Amino acid sequence: MKVGGIEPDAKWDYSLDGGKTWTPGNADAIGANDLDEGKNTIILRQTDKAGNVATATIEVTKDTQVEAPTCSTDGDTPGVINKNGSVTVGGIESDAKWDFSLNGGKTWTPGSGDRIGAGDLDEGMNALTIRQTDKAGNVATAMFDVVKDTQVNAPTVSIDSVVPGVVNKDGKVTVGGIEPGAKWDYSLDGGRTWTQGVGGTIPTAVLDEGDNSLHVRQTDQAGNVAADVVHVRKDTQIETLSATTSTGAAINNEGSVIVAGVEAGAHWEYSLDSGASWMPGYGRSISAGVFGGDGDKSVLVRQTDAAGNISAAASFTFTLDTTAPAAPSVSLVNDSGFSNVDKITRDATLNVAGLETGASWEYSQDDGATWVNGSDSFISASVLIGDGIKSILVRQTDVAGNTSAAASITFTLDTAAAAAPAVSLTNDSGFSHADQVTSDAALTISGLEAGTSWEYSLDNGVTWNTGSGSSIPARVFIGDGDKSVQVRQTDAAGNASAVSTFTFTLDTAAPAPPSVSLTNDSGSSNSDKVTSDAALSVSGLETGATWEYSADGSHWTIGSGSSIPASAFDGDGSKRIQVRQTDAAGNTSTASSVVFTLDTAAPAAPSVFLTSSNDTLTKDAALSVSGLETGAVWEYSLNGGTTWIFGSGSTIPASAFSGDGDKSVQVRQTDVAGNTSDASTFTFTLDTAAPAAPSVSLTHDSGSSNFDKVTKDASLSVSGLETGATWAYSLDSGTTWIDGSGSSIPASVFSGDGEKSVQVRQTDPTGNTSAVASFTFTLDTAAPAAPSMSLTNDAGSSNSDKVTKDATLSISGLETGATWEYSSDGSRWT
Repeated sequence: MKVGGIEPDAKWDYSLDGGKTWTPGNADAIGANDLDEGKNTIILRQTDKAGNVATATIEVTKDTQVEAPTCSTDGDTPGVINKNGSVTVGGIESDAKWDFSLNGGKTWTPGSGDRIGAGDLDEGMNALTIRQTDKAGNVATAMFDVVKDTQVNAPTVSIDSVVPGVVNKDGKVTVGGIEPGAKWDYSLDGGRTWTQGVGGTIPTAVLDEGDNSLHVRQTDQAGNVAADVVHVRKDTQIETLSATTSTGAAINNEGSVIVAGVEAGAHWEYSLDSGASWMPGYGRSISAGVFGGDGDKSVLVRQTDAAGNISAAASFTFTLDTTAPAAPSVSLVNDSGFSNVDKITRDATLNVAGLETGASWEYSQDDGATWVNGSDSFISASVLIGDGIKSILVRQTDVAGNTSAAASITFTLDTAAAAAPAVSLTNDSGFSHADQVTSDAALTISGLEAGTSWEYSLDNGVTWNTGSGSSIPARVFIGDGDKSVQVRQTDAAGNASAVSTFTFTLDTAAPAPPSVSLTNDSGSSNSDKVTSDAALSVSGLETGATWEYSADGSHWTIGSGSSIPASAFDGDGSKRIQVRQTDAAGNTSTASSVVFTLDTAAPAAPSVFLTSSNDTLTKDAALSVSGLETGAVWEYSLNGGTTWIFGSGSTIPASAFSGDGDKSVQVRQTDVAGNTSDASTFTFTLDTAAPAAPSVSLTHDSGSSNFDKVTKDASLSVSGLETGATWAYSLDSGTTWIDGSGSSIPASVFSGDGEKSVQVRQTDPTGNTSAVASFTFTLDTAAPAAPSMSLTNDAGSSNSDKVTKDATLSISGLETGATWEYSSDGSRWT
């Protein structure tokens, strides 16, 4: 490190430890060996030959070392990269440069970023030298062996099977051409997902049954990938055949067997001895001729497909039955009426018996022309249309298809029921006799046929009570509420009528009394029951109820809606109203009442006047309001009644008025009932502006100057007074004031000569007082002493003989500011 600025004959030294120790400088440099590696703080000082000392501090970094770079590959195998790989260079210092050589350092290629791409290397082994040069110029190198491997062959696939390209359950798929150290995998979904290969085969189980597009690839140690696609058909399954009789029934009367499920290209066979021997099948059936007489039969069937897969044997058993069953029996389920054997009934339901297990059966209503399939063991009454004589044939067909002879029954059907009785309230009480709301539950039954019995139910038909006469007594109904009763009658033949249902509401409880209140409790309070509006609101009315009101408790008026109009009341005063309601069932509530005071008379208009004055000119706008009724509220308007402001107490504050000038205020009051008086109007003039201070001057400023305020005449003139104003003056700086008169202050108020001070103010007609005007002057009524006169030059032998040749006279004894004059004859003065 060079050191400069050293004076001739001066000495210099340096310190590396903050001045604790010093090393003498040599020549003009500090050697690198004298510094520490890294950052150094150097203090330099020189001492000239006169002993003067100067220092300087400098920061110096010593950098003599650099680390060798590092190298790594990004492939799966260390030291090997593929065509997409690269070499990562690490350990490069900040601001350092690096380059690399592939020929032992003969030529160098500058490095960029932190990678050497695969395109910069040769296929195969590369002897790679990397060096870095830091910003201090230090160089470090490192050598690495890197293999570039960018080539690999696709694997081969072969199939071991009977049919080319088809693998069955005993076949296998073999993968070949795998490089040493390489990995391989396969995909069955077009390369979306891959499965790691093991050994040299792909298990048959992983293939899908049917066509497979098989992708196989290998990845060598360098990460290079090669793939191939082969198409493989997997056929390891064969369907088991099915067999059934020609009728589809396990028991039939025709012995041929139908075989189904034979694959295209497959052949099939059957066995009648539990598989001991097999006979080839033809077409798709086994003929009935191979089976002997009636009884249980068993056959096995199987197939072999083109790939050699043999199906499991399907077993089929059936029963051969060619004998017809016996005819079934048929009878009425319910032979209703007086006799249960006369075959006259209201219920046409028939019971069918004698059916073989598994047999189907059918019936005919037209002597066998058409037949209808039966269900269970009944013929429903609904299939027999209309009353009258009915004739039914019944037959059955067993599971083998053999049909019996027909059985028959004849009977008379009578289903005409009596009409349903009618039910009504004996007394539908209340204001409506048709609303079925009543306080009397007794019912009347009508429409009963002669000789019938009738009954009623109160629980929706769960239980029935035998009726008597033609009514249901009220006592059978318990408690109020909605009631429902059903009534039916049964004729002599046992036919029951339809059910009549009747509903009504039983209400024996009186309703609660309604509430009554003022619709508008007008005035300052909405709860004092003093109002100018007598309209009343009625609430708490039951749905469908009627209501009435009375002003005297004796005469009642039917109410309408939910209010009593104000027009129902005559004259002001105390009012008492009673209200009651009657529900739809006719039950009447007790009466509720309301007492209120009706006041429709408006109060008198209030009076308004100035609080501080008896006239209408003032500087204080506060107003007093009188004539207010007890409990009334009042308000005032400053804009001719457009808007109103609520008043407080009995005054309108001065703050309500802004600015001077003519003012007009209107005042009205509203009594406790809400009646509002006419408005009273009051006008006045507001003047809050103080007048200007008056002017004061000497009436006669005597002496040599008429404006020096030195005078022998103390009379003062006062000007600038407003019309109608009063004024006063003070001679003691405002302690006391004396009322002025006219427009002057007489001289007599001042005693003695000297400096005088007077203050003057005026008060206008509204009482506003002006600022004070001050005036100062000097009063001098005493004559000055006579001046002295002498010869200026009493010439001659004596200066005091008053004989002189020079007539100039000297005047002395003159007061400051005084004028003087002289006369030679006592008459004329100069």
